[in-house]
Amino acid sequence: MEKSSSIDDASGAAIRRELFGSAATPLQFAFWDVQGDIVRDNVARYVAESGEAVACLEIGGDYERELGARFAAGQGPDVFHAQRAEAALWGARGHIRPLDETRFGPLLRRMDPRMVAGARDADGQLLGLTYYNGGPFALFAHTDFADAGDLEFGSWDVVLDYLRRAKRDGLAQYPFLPRWHSSQTGLVWSLLCHLASEGVTDLGQTGADEAIAAVLGFFAALVDEGLAPPQCLDDRGDGPALQRWVSGQHMLSFTTDYLAMDAAKAARKPLNLVLKLPGKASAPLMPGHALLCLREGLACERLARSERLLAYLGGTVTDDGLAVHERWLRECLFGVPYGEVERLPGMREAMTRAFAPSQAKRSVERLLDARAHAMMSPPTHRPFMLEWTGLADAIIRNDLLRQRRLSPQAASAALLEAWQRLAQG
Repeated sequence: MEKSSSIDDASGAAIRRELFGSAATPLQFAFWDVQGDIVRDNVARYVAESGEAVACLEIGGDYERELGARFAAGQGPDVFHAQRAEAALWGARGHIRPLDETRFGPLLRRMDPRMVAGARDADGQLLGLTYYNGGPFALFAHTDFADAGDLEFGSWDVVLDYLRRAKRDGLAQYPFLPRWHSSQTGLVWSLLCHLASEGVTDLGQTGADEAIAAVLGFFAALVDEGLAPPQCLDDRGDGPALQRWVSGQHMLSFTTDYLAMDAAKAARKPLNLVLKLPGKASAPLMPGHALLCLREGLACERLARSERLLAYLGGTVTDDGLAVHERWLRECLFGVPYGEVERLPGMREAMTRAFAPSQAKRSVERLLDARAHAMMSPPTHRPFMLEWTGLADAIIRNDLLRQRRLSPQAASAALLEAWQRLAQG
């Protein structure tokens, strides 16, 4: 589903005519349907402050396919959101104009260096400004279970034993709620984040095959032993899992950390506690690195206008503040690329609204510590990552979890074979 609207504040008409001329064609700005109302409001504020004309294009469903088709037809937007894997693909296909680092230098110097480095392609060109970060994943405990705040797991095997006991003792029919939906940010992200907790962040590193098999064995146990709702394999987005979590029928969940705020809003009360991440390395991974990008081929005047819009949404507003990113963290708990935003007065108190009052402070500290130490995900930088994601999802979801055609070891081998084949072109 797609929503298209032109945000054109009448009070800025005179300024717009002065800056751009009365016949200025509106800039085209495309974004996915996550917090669309806030995105449009941020653009409306820009329009009111600058006098610019911007047409907003909110794209639901398969964002990569929709926007990719527009690029292929030469109709791509001027400014657009891109997940890191999308940026890798579109950059390789020549649809993204690398940023002028002189133009954006002041913003880049304020930004977390990991986000700047993570937005570069293999040639070192900057594909975009960080919009927000999808993750890292957090292991959440539900506050409806009295002992949840005291849980500590040294390994995923210990997690599995806990889930088995919980089911045996009748504490929950399905004690674990995984993030297995069938988009690029679902099942495969869960695999990557679980692997990182075991110390594997690159699919080419030594021991990746054994680590993948172990993670897939954990997934298979959740299904085979009835520890996770079978409907999770049919999910197409975050919505169904969020509603299951709000129901209070599940004890643990492993998913993107900012969803704690979505759950609190949906339930009208905080539901989550952040637990220490299990695993040999307990290393958090940032699987989602959302960028704001420019279309290749923009003419001089339109390029300058697009750069101003991108700088506003990806960095500072007219008073040199970071109001857009401040809003993302305060209202949505999104991870933002400017550490100074986390230190603003009242920010931590705002973040505690997502967590149970008894342990809200500790949960926020754990969330921020994970974000501070999270690694950007190397696989998402490869132009073939999205193609591999589709193959990997089918292997895990169908061949392993649904039809049992493959063992965890065989599925691991199939995933790595597909990765190596795509890497070799």
